[in-house]
Amino acid sequence: MRRVFMAGVALALCVFAPACEERGSTDPVDADAKADSAGDAGPDAELDAAPETVSDGGADAATDADSAADAETSPDADPDAEVLICAELATSVEAALSTAASGCASPLDCALFEYPICGSFGCFTGAVRQDADLTTLSEVTASAGAAGCEPFHCGCDPPPGTPVCLGGSCALCPPVCGTDCGALELAFRAAAAESAAGCTKDSECQATTVAHCALGPQLACHTLAWRTDPAAALKLLDGYLGAAGCADVQCDCQFEGARCDAGTCVPGPKPAVECGTTVVHFPDFADDCTDVAECALVTHGTDCCGNAAVWGLRADEVAAFNAAESSCQSQIALCACPAMPPVAEDGSSAWEAKDFAVRCQAGHCESYVPAP
Repeated sequence: MRRVFMAGVALALCVFAPACEERGSTDPVDADAKADSAGDAGPDAELDAAPETVSDGGADAATDADSAADAETSPDADPDAEVLICAELATSVEAALSTAASGCASPLDCALFEYPICGSFGCFTGAVRQDADLTTLSEVTASAGAAGCEPFHCGCDPPPGTPVCLGGSCALCPPVCGTDCGALELAFRAAAAESAAGCTKDSECQATTVAHCALGPQLACHTLAWRTDPAAALKLLDGYLGAAGCADVQCDCQFEGARCDAGTCVPGPKPAVECGTTVVHFPDFADDCTDVAECALVTHGTDCCGNAAVWGLRADEVAAFNAAESSCQSQIALCACPAMPPVAEDGSSAWEAKDFAVRCQAGHCESYVPAP
C-alpha cells in the first residue's frame, strides 16, 4: 500500500507556523497601514471583503486562503468570522476526502492521506483510493492550513488504523471498521497474505501471538505468520475483533513458530532445521549399533565460520541426515572468521576427512581420529 504524504505542502504549512503560534503579530508599519486603510474604508467594506464560501480547489481555494490569512493578521479581525471560516473549511475537507475515498473495489485499493493542519482538524489523516486525483483535497486542505485556525503542529502521530476498502469506500480501520464482518475478513486476509508472501526458507518466517484463533491460512492457533511488517494485518484484526465486534473462533492450541510453505509463511511447529550464524534447530539421528558395520561417518557444519563436527550414525540414517544438512547449510551465510579443524565425538580433530574413523562403542556409533 502506498503512503500519500504531501511533503511539499506540509513544508509550506511549517512556514505558516509562526503566524499561527503568535496570532496577530505583524510588522508595526504594515499594521498601522492596515489599520488606517480599514478605518477609511469603514465597516461595510470589511464585510464586503469577507469570504463567503470555500471552493473545492483551484484558484478559489487559493483566494480563500489569502482572505483567511488577511483576516488572521488584521487587528480588527472578527473572531466569529474566523470560526465560520474554519467550519466551512472543515466541511470542504471532509467532502473532498469522501470523493477521493469512494469507488474502491478490492481490500488493498486504498492508501493513507496525511496532512498536518491547524486547530480542531489536528493532524488530518484519511483513507483514499490508490488512484484518486488528490488535487482538490490537497488544495482545500492547504487552505485550511493557511487560515491559521489554531496553532500549527508540523508532524503527525501514527495513523490509528490501516487504509482498507469497506463497502466500496476507503476507510481507516480502526476506528472506522463498519459492521460487515465478511468484508473485514477479506481485508484482513489480503493484508496478512501480503505480509506473508515471498519466503524461500523457513528461517525467513516469523510468528506473532494474537487473540484470534483462526482466520487462515496465515492465522491459525493464535499465531499470525509473516515475513514483512504485519502492522496492517494486526490493525485490521483489532478492528475485526474490537470495533466491529465480529465473532471469535474458539480453539485450544498455539504454534511455536512459522514455516515457509510454497513461498508463503504459515503458522506451524518450529522448523526441525533452523540455521543462522550458528545451528539453532537440528534433528536427532539414530546412532545405536551392535557392530561397526552398521555405522557410517557424516560431517555437520556448526556455524558460519565453516567449523564442523564429524559424527558416527547408523548407516540407514545417512540419507535423512544429508537432507537436513543440505537445508541447514542453505540457510547459513559465510562469515569473515577462520575455521578450526573438524572435531570428532571423542574430542580429537583432524583437517582431512580420511583421517577420521567410526567404531561401535558401548552400543553407539562414535567418530574418532586413530592415533598415528
